[in-house]
Amino acid sequence: KTKFQAELQTQQGAHKYRNLSDVFWEAVRKRQILSLYQGLKTKNIQSFISQFVYFYGYSYFKRLYLEKSGAKSIGTKANLLVAAAAAACTVIVTQPLDTASSRMQTSAFGKSKGLRATLAEGTWLEAF
Repeated sequence: KTKFQAELQTQQGAHKYRNLSDVFWEAVRKRQILSLYQGLKTKNIQSFISQFVYFYGYSYFKRLYLEKSGAKSIGTKANLLVAAAAAACTVIVTQPLDTASSRMQTSAFGKSKGLRATLAEGTWLEAF
């Protein structure tokens, strides 16, 4: 989700931005240009952790499969199962960060909270 997709609460009620330039010009008007990047740090952390967990999860499950099956190489079906297991582990680990990042990116200009405060806003189930 981006600022462009987010709704902004005003005195008249909720409205959506008509286009991306509306978001930009509002940031300029409110002198909140840097708020266009809120949540970017969290998104980068989430991306790094996601790739790290997937790579090591895939390597672990592939090695485990090869040890248990006694095969020298991995076939297409087994490869898909190993990749799916690694992806499932990745989602479990990184989904709360992705949720926090989305909340931070769609918050009002300059109103983004830190990562801990954003994660503490709701229950852990809501983060998934």
